[in-house]
Amino acid sequence: MLSHHSTHPLSLNISLSEIRVRNEYSLISCVIFVKHSTTHEFNFLSATDFVENPGIGGFVTFHQDIRVEWLIDWDQQIRIELRTLELTNEYVTTETQEPLLVACAEFPLTCTLVAGKEFCIPLEGADGIQCSVLHMNTRDLEENKLTLIFKCSTEVSIENKSKRDLFSKLLRKEEFRDNKHTNKLHLDLATKYRTGVMQPFLSSELRDFSEVIEWDKMYVSVSSIKEFNLDNKVWIRLWQRDEQEYSHKIFQTCETLRAILTCEHETNGRRIELKSIQTEKGHQYINSSSIDIHECRIVKFPTAVDYLLGGHEISLTLAIDFTVSNGNYTLSSSYHHLTPSDDNLYVECIKSVINFTQKFSNNSHSNLPIIAYGFGAAPVHLGQISQCFALNQEERNPTILSSDKLWYHYTNIVKNTEPARLASLRHVIHKCLHDVMAQERYIQYRVCYVLTTGNICDMLEVKELLVESAKYPLSIVFIGVGDQKGSEKLEELTNTDKLISSNGSKTVRSNILYRNWKSLKFETLNKGQNILSAISLNLTSILLEQFRDYYRLMNLEPPRPIDTRSSPGAPYRSLTKQTSLYGHYVSANVSDIKVFQEAQLQQPPNISLKNECSIGHVATPESISLIKPIILGSELTSTPLSPQQTTLLEYSSYLTPLTDEDNDLSHSSITPLLAHEDSLKIHNLNIDD
Repeated sequence: MLSHHSTHPLSLNISLSEIRVRNEYSLISCVIFVKHSTTHEFNFLSATDFVENPGIGGFVTFHQDIRVEWLIDWDQQIRIELRTLELTNEYVTTETQEPLLVACAEFPLTCTLVAGKEFCIPLEGADGIQCSVLHMNTRDLEENKLTLIFKCSTEVSIENKSKRDLFSKLLRKEEFRDNKHTNKLHLDLATKYRTGVMQPFLSSELRDFSEVIEWDKMYVSVSSIKEFNLDNKVWIRLWQRDEQEYSHKIFQTCETLRAILTCEHETNGRRIELKSIQTEKGHQYINSSSIDIHECRIVKFPTAVDYLLGGHEISLTLAIDFTVSNGNYTLSSSYHHLTPSDDNLYVECIKSVINFTQKFSNNSHSNLPIIAYGFGAAPVHLGQISQCFALNQEERNPTILSSDKLWYHYTNIVKNTEPARLASLRHVIHKCLHDVMAQERYIQYRVCYVLTTGNICDMLEVKELLVESAKYPLSIVFIGVGDQKGSEKLEELTNTDKLISSNGSKTVRSNILYRNWKSLKFETLNKGQNILSAISLNLTSILLEQFRDYYRLMNLEPPRPIDTRSSPGAPYRSLTKQTSLYGHYVSANVSDIKVFQEAQLQQPPNISLKNECSIGHVATPESISLIKPIILGSELTSTPLSPQQTTLLEYSSYLTPLTDEDNDLSHSSITPLLAHEDSLKIHNLNIDD
């Protein structure tokens, strides 16, 4: 997280649907409140641009990408309100219009913006307003994709003053096993800030080592390296840590990142001699050492948004626990208790997960495609206890298309089933795996929400299936509504260290989550947040990471973005109207660029690295490759690029295609992304006519 003094512009992508307007001259406005700051209000789209005579009280739908140019602190919290303002007729100017509040979607929930993380916040307001907000890093998506990969080995020679045999000394490691030190080595790469503070950006640690140490491959986002510049000095340091975790520096060397990157083009990597450091008087632990850099390069990893833009979807499977541990539904203490005035815990959970999932669906907002199962009961249509039955009683087609039908089927099952004593989850998880494996192409990523008290009787079988599920486009979210005993079982299922199959295989990635609904509800109520959106906000960023990491693991590149003009689709399809290039939004059409190149115009079209481009709608990889030489052309700008701007554009010379080995990234191996400091201020670069 950046300091409170670091401010950056904020990028928002907002999708609205089913907005009720009183006439065809309504104006949509967005009000964003920033904590400890002034209120910033702006209008971003006139209804006359998209309303086609809806009639009085009609509904309209539109998707719009906007860029907010004011500066905010990443540590601040924001709150968003959306309103519709009425115009008396289409000729009334904005200054003289009389605002009439038709619908105000006020979202009491607040979110802390995490620098470098792209995540979605699905929100639902009053009077039919629905909103999806996508927060992205100030450097936009392109820089967040850039990842530095570093692989090295070190050769350390140790000898004492009496010149004992070097090899035997290494094996015994006596110099590292004295009263003050333990056998633990720590390697890091660090940069020095303008303030003089040394800050590591890559690190690895070993408890046991030999003369030659092969360090694990390390990854870090380029955007996380503060004051990043290819010509900045990088310190490679080896530390020894004692029992109190105090670090004693053993050796170090200093090179520029540009020099380290060149080792990728050398035959056998590059060897750098390391300078010995006298750590304590009379104790020189190392007098000869070197580091071999086997790999150092910058690659571009796609983000979750890239996959969503290309047509991948996130779909929902819901599984509900009906065992006796929920209590008799006629009693107020039951988790399934039905009352016309208040929602029970299961209904609250269902509403919240629906609020999350429908934002990623390619279907219209009026429909809600959801596969719903029940388990731990004997439904009437089966006449016997089942651990996986269709909630709509149609075993061959368990899909439910609307929320009204979902509530109807849920109520019917609650009232007309005989609950079982224990729950078995393996049948539901096996069914989800079967549905996922039935896809010809893994375009749909499925999220399975299991709402349960945790009274599970088949833990070993479930663990076996969870290990297998990590190989497929599937995430499983356990929502606990029960007591502490049930929570402990569900927490055990989410512990990846304990998820080991019968043949000793471990999970290949993290795709299991657990949240306790009561705890989450208590926390959100104390914070004044909207309880129906709280779980969506809590899980969205993690689920998007799991979604992204699966396709990376499978070495699947995002498909080409779909043109929103011919396929309106899901809200996030509208993001194809902008694509970030070197930290800025650029939109263009391939044919327009080709025409410009063939005509050899003296000045380009209105290509702006600061605002949305006006020459087209969809940016594709082809258009980006054509735009780049235009931007870099010296004849297009009278002002030469600054060293910082040149450095950023030089990223492309170090980009290399991904290999199979690069796609072993798991959720736990990716360093959390942070944001740049001000050293890459290229947002003032503007190429206009």
